[in-house]
This record gives sequence, C-alpha cells and structure tokens, in this order.
Amino acid sequence: NGAIAQVIREHCPGAKLQVCEADSTLRKVLELKGFEVVGNDFLSLQGEWDCIIANPPFSEFMAHTYYAYKCLAPG
Repeated sequence: NGAIAQVIREHCPGAKLQVCEADSTLRKVLELKGFEVVGNDFLSLQGEWDCIIANPPFSEFMAHTYYAYKCLAPG
C-alpha cells in the first residue's frame, strides 16, 4: 500500500523515488498516491540505482536480494 515508500518520501523529499509492485491493486494505490511505478516484476527491471530499499516476497527473497545487489550503481 506504499507505507515504506511514503516514509521515504516524507524523510527524503528530494530523492527520486521509483517503486515496483507485483499486485495490480496495490500498483493503482501507489499511482493514486503519486508514486512513479516503474514495473510489476522487479526481476525484469533493467538499470542501475544508487540505493535500493526492498520488501521482497519471502518466496523469492534470495533471488530479489541478489538481483538488487547486481542493480546497484558503482560506489
């Protein structure tokens, strides 16, 4: 429902925040709250990010964590 993203937005208002959500209903909630939804499958996203804050599904925790590590920008 965007609770984690909302806290980040409140405490880091200048940060470029992008979110990815698998559930279509929750994606709509995030969009209504004004978040930039960049996808519905984190493992299919392409790019590099300076920071990744995740709440991965327990069933795919290791895959998501490893992929997040690979998507971090150098430094």
